[in-house]
Amino acid sequence: MTTTPSFKPGIPSGLFKTPLLWNQEANGFRYAVSADGHKFLLPATASPSVPVRVIVNWPSVFDN
Repeated sequence: MTTTPSFKPGIPSGLFKTPLLWNQEANGFRYAVSADGHKFLLPATASPSVPVRVIVNWPSVFDN
């Protein structure tokens, strides 16, 4: 894209592949983009062979 002398969008291109599926309940895709546009948050499915850890009161872990 160019911004000078005026804004002109470029040709869209994919950044990466993801198994992002249409979410009927959300009426669209479920993802979030950071305010600066540099990070993406996508839902992922957990593998049954990888345990999920939940850390309660996680700030206290770093207080030591």
